[in-house]
Amino acid sequence: SFTAALTQLVINTMGAYAFSRLRFWGQKYGLVAMFMIQVFPQIAAISAIFSLVVKVNLYDTLWAVYLVFIGGSAYYMMLLKNYMDSLPKELDESARVDGADSFEIFYLVGRSSSPSSSSALSGCMASLSSPTCCCSRARTSR
Repeated sequence: SFTAALTQLVINTMGAYAFSRLRFWGQKYGLVAMFMIQVFPQIAAISAIFSLVVKVNLYDTLWAVYLVFIGGSAYYMMLLKNYMDSLPKELDESARVDGADSFEIFYLVGRSSSPSSSSALSGCMASLSSPTCCCSRARTSR
């Protein structure tokens, strides 16, 4: 669960920075797709997810659980994107004047400005993406 939460944190922060600060082809469609994913809960797609897991021969493996947890992270990406939209763009511009490329701006400016949101988000993802945590609580309550 720790690796799933860490992977989600890396993917979501980089994706949120890309959607917030960079301009690229398909950005509008990507944002609409993330919004549409949020409209429908993940439990509504459980039969489609299960059939996909069976088709790619990942049934009854930890990889299936890991990939399903990572795939359901559009909410966290939108949450971080909205937070990064609130950061001043002047920080990016001053870093670019100093010679930083896009990844350095993300690492130095974006990550240093939002350690509290990233740590809170990683805590939420770790607690929600832990199947062993839920099972251990169920066993102790009996």
